[in-house]
Amino acid sequence: MKLWNITLRMKVRNIAKKIQYITQEFKPRINACTDASGKILSEKEDIQRIWKEYFEIILKANQEGIDSIFSTAENEDIQPSYGEVTHVIKRLKNYKVPGTDQILAELLRIGGETLWRKIHNLIKLIWVKHKMSE
Repeated sequence: MKLWNITLRMKVRNIAKKIQYITQEFKPRINACTDASGKILSEKEDIQRIWKEYFEIILKANQEGIDSIFSTAENEDIQPSYGEVTHVIKRLKNYKVPGTDQILAELLRIGGETLWRKIHNLIKLIWVKHKMSE
């Protein structure tokens, strides 16, 4: 019965999305940005040049801090808490195609406390060993 309800909700959701697509108003896309002086640029080449300059500045500024970021991340070995794991499971989206494990997000959420504890223990084991079991 639950599978039937999920299938029915998927069909209703698809219909609702189609209605929303048909009835939404047209919103034209505006491609423009401003340069350092505040002048609005709308030519493709000017916009690309501004973005290139912007990212060069950002990347140069971050180049010095990259080593410190990686060393800090390696030193922190705090395992995910049970609350964090359940928070992520509860926020999984419905009606998504399952991954290679073929497990639906809906089933993980419906699994409840017992399943969530087992998933948390598995994550802790992987975290400590730095490798997944077969």
